[in-house]
Amino acid sequence: MTRTTRTAGWLLLALSLLNALNFADRYLIISFSTSIIPELGLTHLQFGLLTGFVFTAVYTVIGLFAGSLADRMDRTYVIGIGLMAWSAMTAATGFARNFGQMAAARMFIGVGEACLTPAAVSMLADAFPPGRRALVSGIYYLGLPVGVGGSFLFAAAAGPALGWRTSFILLGAIGVVAGILVMLFMFDPPRDARTADRSPRKHGQGERLTRERRQELRQWVNASMDANSRDTGDATYLPWIRESFRAMAHELRANPAFALALAGGTAYTFVMGAGILDLVWWVKERGYDVKQAQQLTGLIFLTGGILGSVLGGIGADWSYRRFAGGRLKFLGWVTVAAVPLLLAYRLVPSHTPLFYALAVVGAMLSLMMFGPVFSAVQELAPSEHRSAAVALFLLCAAFVGAGGGNACVGFLSDLFAAQGIDEPITHATLAMSACIVFPIPLFFLAARAQGRRAEPVAIPEPVIA
Repeated sequence: MTRTTRTAGWLLLALSLLNALNFADRYLIISFSTSIIPELGLTHLQFGLLTGFVFTAVYTVIGLFAGSLADRMDRTYVIGIGLMAWSAMTAATGFARNFGQMAAARMFIGVGEACLTPAAVSMLADAFPPGRRALVSGIYYLGLPVGVGGSFLFAAAAGPALGWRTSFILLGAIGVVAGILVMLFMFDPPRDARTADRSPRKHGQGERLTRERRQELRQWVNASMDANSRDTGDATYLPWIRESFRAMAHELRANPAFALALAGGTAYTFVMGAGILDLVWWVKERGYDVKQAQQLTGLIFLTGGILGSVLGGIGADWSYRRFAGGRLKFLGWVTVAAVPLLLAYRLVPSHTPLFYALAVVGAMLSLMMFGPVFSAVQELAPSEHRSAAVALFLLCAAFVGAGGGNACVGFLSDLFAAQGIDEPITHATLAMSACIVFPIPLFFLAARAQGRRAEPVAIPEPVIA
């Protein structure tokens, strides 16, 4: 194993752990949903807004700016500052007394968390060869099942002893320390040769910005602002952020494969947004006690999510090496298989082996999309705007997809309960699960459009060196 290979492996491990902390912070509110909803007097719609639009409205918009920053400056600084910011707001969540205070804390958590994935996925794209990127992205997104599953297990263990408020404060303190360590010890890999000349930093393996380089960066930014102010009269508007926005707008207009891939991923995450009420569903409509539901949900998400991330990455990379638009075709067939499985999960009797098996499959399906879509989005976007492309996908998937899905399942659940329908959460999640048919044509059309852009080639198994 070469030094470069070891460095890339350690970077992947570190970023995956940070992503796990990211999702643990984000999902801890869901892990304590059975305590938070009654204590704060929330409706299911309000809870859906807290886990959806309130969080993602800031998360996704700031993510576009963070993506532009990550394309131009030392990405470890972007990650470290963001990590400390969202962790401080996680701790502040423990002091919320009503919907408004909880919403404010969740909103500012989004500011910090928006900095992680655009920078991290871009760093991994520079550290690994193209033929491995779906698998690498899938491994990075192991942070989702590890973080989500870990948050449920953490809630089951810490909740009875500490309560939900102290648990938020403790997890936030851990994140602040982690942010300091990132800025002290993590190294930013050299950028793709096609974009290296656009970066105001030295080239070389894992080289940090020295004091002189930071001064150069400040001078470069100031020069950009001065030049832009002469053109626009606005010295606060950075031209390279405007350039990223224009590049993404151009891709959406001129690149149908890029636009369709974003639409497919957004529709897929909309359906998966139904899962935010699962813990309440297990307790209220499937007869589990809270601690048992937290433990089982955590273990199921860990098992199924890890399998989904790894198998999704392996399957998508295999398809990439054999077919034009292979990763998107792979997602299309995965989504076809998901239709009956997601519906069956909501209908089979609980406390049975089939129920648990389908719960694991559901966790697998919720994670299989991320690695292939992140890789496809980066392939289809200009190389100098990879981080901005990832940020745009996060905006669409998180704000429109997950945010819309969370709000819809909460609204439907409240509506069905008001109409006196038995098991309103079951009916709401069934309606959401049926929408899984919509991403299918989008993924296949995106694959077809990508195939027209380049002929399929046989790519040998890559060797990281």
